[in-house]
Amino acid sequence: ALDDEHRYVVTARDVSARKASEDALRNFVSMTSHEFRTPLTAIVGFSQTMQANWADLDDDTKLHHLSIIEKQATRLARLAKDTLQIARLDSDAMEPLREPIEMAEAVHQVLEVMGIASTVDLDVAPGLVFVDVDHLQEILINLVTNAQKYGEPPIEISGSVVGEQYELAVRDHGPGVAEDFVPDLFKRFTRSHSRRERRKQGSGLGLAIVSGLAHVNDGTIRYEGGGEGASFIVSVPMATPFDADD
Repeated sequence: ALDDEHRYVVTARDVSARKASEDALRNFVSMTSHEFRTPLTAIVGFSQTMQANWADLDDDTKLHHLSIIEKQATRLARLAKDTLQIARLDSDAMEPLREPIEMAEAVHQVLEVMGIASTVDLDVAPGLVFVDVDHLQEILINLVTNAQKYGEPPIEISGSVVGEQYELAVRDHGPGVAEDFVPDLFKRFTRSHSRRERRKQGSGLGLAIVSGLAHVNDGTIRYEGGGEGASFIVSVPMATPFDADD
């Protein structure tokens, strides 16, 4: 009889996306904790050494210890800044304040602030782009700093209008990026395993931040190797008359 039948209602829910998000967060926290631990250990260790042995240390040794503390504190501050930027990108809380910006002027201003305007080869065509100026500046600073740290001079910055996009390229004349590392270039906390690059200290977040900032401004970032040096090309939208009127 119908009354004697057992009926069941089964609800299925796909939690794979949530699990992937939780795994990504767990990995991010783990990697962040690891990255912070190294400079913190150095700061605490050398501070304790100086306090315990102050009277026995000569001035040169004290200055050496202080220079290490300062270097690691600077690294820690950069890590904190970069981690906060990544967290903002992840939370979708970053609303770009996009406006028409003259690219050639923006590039020159960044290089002036960095104090390297006379050492970089520029070939940047005029072009009105529609971006957040602070984001554009951070993208440029990260790419130029990356070229200084991992490449070789001269550093070249070129830019031109390509259709409805403006392409800005930052190139160095170093050894380039190892082919097996290219797929991981824009991932977080990734560094090449080459001996040369292991000696360089960095947060491992710079290129991930560049990629995220380009994305929120409706742009892209790509790497081009081959031959001598490494080239990173940022593509951002050109400003339209409608944008300029805003």
